[in-house]
Amino acid sequence: MGLLRRLFGPRPLWDWVQVEPTTACNARCLYCPRTVLGDTWEDRFLPLPRFRALLPALARAGHAHLQGWGEPLLHPDFLDMVRLAKAAGVRVGTTTNAMLLSEARIAGLLDAGLDVLAVSLAGVGPENDRVRTGTRAARVLEALDAVAAAKARRGLERPSVHVAYMLLRSGLEEILTLPQVLAGRGVHQVMVSVLDFPLGPGLENEDLAPRDQAEHDALHERLMALSRSGLDADLDICFRLPPPRSDGPECTENPARAAVVSAAGRATACVFQNLPLAGEFPGLPAGVGPRRALDFGDAADQGLDRLWEGEAWSAFRRAFAQGAPPASCAGCRKRQ
Repeated sequence: MGLLRRLFGPRPLWDWVQVEPTTACNARCLYCPRTVLGDTWEDRFLPLPRFRALLPALARAGHAHLQGWGEPLLHPDFLDMVRLAKAAGVRVGTTTNAMLLSEARIAGLLDAGLDVLAVSLAGVGPENDRVRTGTRAARVLEALDAVAAAKARRGLERPSVHVAYMLLRSGLEEILTLPQVLAGRGVHQVMVSVLDFPLGPGLENEDLAPRDQAEHDALHERLMALSRSGLDADLDICFRLPPPRSDGPECTENPARAAVVSAAGRATACVFQNLPLAGEFPGLPAGVGPRRALDFGDAADQGLDRLWEGEAWSAFRRAFAQGAPPASCAGCRKRQ
């Protein structure tokens, strides 16, 4: 029924909806706001009944991605969330650090019908383990092999396996080995990103966001060469590289066609505007993230679609469409 709806039904209301199962995590990545803002960070879990309340709205999305600031597989009801979303007729994905991808959990994800499984890396060896504390690149690669083997045993095409790769300045050499390391491991696509949120100590030296057009063009050509080399390993290597200056008319979070629901059940346009903090929204350096918290209401209680069509969220989208995003978005690198 979900396939028929996507083929012949009306266009979904959203290209995707991102639902955050939890803000808790078993890793402490150096570049993650959860690590940097640790004393004020709250570990939250979206209750399953509140997730169920989102299902009528999720049925109107092209894709539901169950991931946020935390490690989604820590949620005790994660597999139920996947099954419920699939039963609603929506394509479902998640992003994980892969440390909890045991054989049993992989089998559970296949049973639940997960469509997209993305794993996070910031290197393929010691570089990853240094910056993604609590994770191990070798364990991620083992998990990729285990997923490929489990799919082969069952004759399954899904889930499509992706890699979300964070490229830091110290990892410029190691990333060149990526096609060889991932070849034959069942990975369909790699998305390479640079830091959107360089908050941690020492990250100013790791930040690869280009400072001028010459630096942008040099890094762009390097990443294009990597993308071309990926073709030999049947890897689709894409990258997201911000221009020397942000504050452009577009945003990678797709505010005109996408929505986010936090682990607290709040509806917003972007995970960066809804950090799970016990205190005030942090004062951020220029060019780092949004200026203030922003949400549009309780998605479970009020209805995500009703909030989307309400005046506050509609005004937010109109501002983007008119090239004048709200002050909460000023200077954010997501805008390009």
